[in-house]
Amino acid sequence: MAKTKSTRRKALVRVVRVEVPKPAVAEPVVETVEQLAIDSDTVQLRALGLQELKATPEEEAILARAPHDDDIQVLPTEDGALYLPHHVYTLWFNEAFGRGGWTLVPADKPALIQGIVTRNYVFCVHGRSIVHAQGQQEYHENNRNQNYGDALEGTVGSALRRCAKHLAIGWQLWDRQWCNRWRAQHCVRMTVMKNKKQADGSWKAVATKEWRRKDEPRDEAPQQPGPQPVAKPAPPPATHKLLDKPISEARRERFWRTARRVGRTDYEVKVWLESCYKLKQSADMINRDYDTIMAVLEASGPLPTCTETIPAAEREPGEDG
Repeated sequence: MAKTKSTRRKALVRVVRVEVPKPAVAEPVVETVEQLAIDSDTVQLRALGLQELKATPEEEAILARAPHDDDIQVLPTEDGALYLPHHVYTLWFNEAFGRGGWTLVPADKPALIQGIVTRNYVFCVHGRSIVHAQGQQEYHENNRNQNYGDALEGTVGSALRRCAKHLAIGWQLWDRQWCNRWRAQHCVRMTVMKNKKQADGSWKAVATKEWRRKDEPRDEAPQQPGPQPVAKPAPPPATHKLLDKPISEARRERFWRTARRVGRTDYEVKVWLESCYKLKQSADMINRDYDTIMAVLEASGPLPTCTETIPAAEREPGEDG
């Protein structure tokens, strides 16, 4: 009888199998700088693991500070864009996070595209990746003052400025009204002479407008509104006979004083005189060409060395002295 009851109980038990779904495997979140993926040629943004910047009140007070007037620079261009050198951002972040408390980590391999070196970087604070930006720098193989390493280093400063822009560090420099007020207070607009290459390959001194800081040393006087000084009457023109005579010793000395004042080397000036004017030495310069040559000498930019700037007849070169 007992055996029969046990058998009946077993028969009443139903076995129900329930399939429990496996938990979804989440993609790993990058927590430290060492976990950044930099092996591929392209940036995998999902692998960067960008996180929120949780700054302390002390750090936030430093980051929210306006840039110092002494640190702001203005590009010597017609629009006069304002910028901060990358070392200013470096010191700014050192003050906020401590020396070594932040870094820029390369996120891919550098690429050279049409003369521009580009590389992606991740801005990390206390070992956590915060923001991503691309750095770029022009690179010219024939530039003796810049090698590929210099261009690659330039991408670091470019990326650092862009990361700061994403974090609203020094946001005032991207505010047009703020920049206009700052330029009106600290800058002047000047007329300067620059050597510009023409369509035919020749060089010509052209007057351009540029913005400069008021405290920046300069040779030319700023163009400002107000009463202008009365111009002195021009001296009577020299006779034709004097125009074709060699310049005086006083003019020759003034020529070399001007060349050294604007930073020209003796070798650079001699090559320029010989290639453009067929002159072996400055003493062979004639009065007719003197003013034009001085205008090109004082203009900013490189001296032309390939074409003649004055359509003059062939002259017998003097001895080198």
